[in-house]
Amino acid sequence: MKNWCLFLVVACFISTAQVYETDLVIGLVNGEELYGRAEIPKKTNQPIILKQSDFDSQLVLQPHEIEYIILDILVTAKSNFFFPENPKDEEERLYLVSYNLGTEEKPEWVYAQEIISGDLSYYGYHITAKEKSEYINSVGGMGAGSYPVPIGSRYTFDIGRYFYKTYDGTIYREKGSKASFLSKNADVLMSDCMDLVKSIREKKRFEEGDVDQFIYKYNQGCY
Repeated sequence: MKNWCLFLVVACFISTAQVYETDLVIGLVNGEELYGRAEIPKKTNQPIILKQSDFDSQLVLQPHEIEYIILDILVTAKSNFFFPENPKDEEERLYLVSYNLGTEEKPEWVYAQEIISGDLSYYGYHITAKEKSEYINSVGGMGAGSYPVPIGSRYTFDIGRYFYKTYDGTIYREKGSKASFLSKNADVLMSDCMDLVKSIREKKRFEEGDVDQFIYKYNQGCY
């Protein structure tokens, strides 16, 4: 009689896409609010295709017509790698604005999240949804093969690019890492707060969240 051993292996597969179709509220420049379902495009100059019901025709809303978008997303909190069968979903609210990073002649409309608001505002755009499907593979001994058993999916949301907006409306697109861009351009972004610029330039190592803290400190006033 053969003895069989069963091994449980957790396999993860990650796919990336634009923010999938979800319920949202769209505020138009003319003051009207619309409700329905739509996807948030990742590419520039793309309209929002709003489905208000299964019976109405879809509305095509151009970026310049949109003032803001409000949507609630479910993000699965990090779970223990060895016990992923009980993921915890947490609701997170996103406020997006339609913003032209280009010119009237060459528009470059994006849907951006205002991360920090103030004299120096900080935005993130190119928002993508990452779906991480998790499986348990049952593996039999003696060449019996295996088969995946799905145990659900986790969602996380990433921001691909960032830009700064100064108090006079000037836009600076972030290039490279968050820390290196701020360090190189602090004297331009915070020209009226040179003590803070000096602190940024002298910082040797940036931890997660340090860039945001410097922007917050600037907006609190140091001039």
